[in-house]
Amino acid sequence: MRNKITIQPLFNYKNYLKSILGKNNENSLYLFKSGRYSLYFGLTKILEKNKKLRTILLPNLICDEIIAVFQLLNLEVKYYQLKDDLNPDLISIKNLLSKGNSILFVVNYFGFPSDWDTLNSIKEEFNCIMIEDNAHSLYSSYKNKKLGSFGDISFNSLRKTLPLLSGSELCFNNINCQDESIYKYSARFPNFKEIKYSLRQFKLKQTKKRNFNEEGLIAEDLKKPSIDIISKNIYRKITFNEQDILMRRSENFNFWKNYLNKEELNFFDELVLNDEVCPYVFPCYTKSLKDTKKWVEWGKERRVNIISWPKLPTDVNFSMKNEKLKNIILFPVNHQFDIPNTLI
Repeated sequence: MRNKITIQPLFNYKNYLKSILGKNNENSLYLFKSGRYSLYFGLTKILEKNKKLRTILLPNLICDEIIAVFQLLNLEVKYYQLKDDLNPDLISIKNLLSKGNSILFVVNYFGFPSDWDTLNSIKEEFNCIMIEDNAHSLYSSYKNKKLGSFGDISFNSLRKTLPLLSGSELCFNNINCQDESIYKYSARFPNFKEIKYSLRQFKLKQTKKRNFNEEGLIAEDLKKPSIDIISKNIYRKITFNEQDILMRRSENFNFWKNYLNKEELNFFDELVLNDEVCPYVFPCYTKSLKDTKKWVEWGKERRVNIISWPKLPTDVNFSMKNEKLKNIILFPVNHQFDIPNTLI
């Protein structure tokens, strides 16, 4: 039986064996367990420098797993609207921002960049702190500048693109918050959940995922927020071919675009693939929850991991034109697979 085509890369222990003898590449010192932990420690440093910051603006397309970070830091959350191309609605943002005491949280969705020229003008006008969520867009760029380098701080999610057990890189870009004390945590051994994740290609059935809010960002958990030692060694010692990854993921993206029936699924036509985009998934949206379930089952029958994304916070709101964002589904473009030949 062939492997299941997964959204996130399958772990390969050969990389770890190679990394034992490899030399360190130059990477950030700030490597954490996941994007949520990078975000928490980055925000902690920002709030220490500016105690007036009490409000954070989030896009209304956001996973509820991240809300626990803001709750723990006692930040008031407000939601702004998105346009059809998933760029922030500037009118919505301007109605919510307060000069000098707000944080604006921006997501580069699915590997595609936000409109950073316009966002930077908003930053200058309102003197706000900008956080760049680059979890989907590790190898993408905007006007020849790497995504993850636009926000005052940014974070990614390495496991979404690379075959690691865990990992997120926190970057301080336009703000002087760098502090070695936030990285006093040594790399840890992988936990049971991560070991099980590394063996998932051998599982015939998926186990139920635990919701992050059920685990919580608790004080005890924050004592070991760093990347696991296996992933750290691989990330620092293995050189991944960025262009090859980008090319293969783009080919799989275009396969889904041509293969899927546009009459049954709605595409994000505004998201245009170009040489600077390394897609995380092929996103589209269904007309109803019933259709979403149908496509997820369609994927299970073909051993293709199709997921409904995200699990929205309960207090999020949509404008009428954004209702489609409730029914987004994601098709894998994992570069480890030649999807046309594997699927057909």
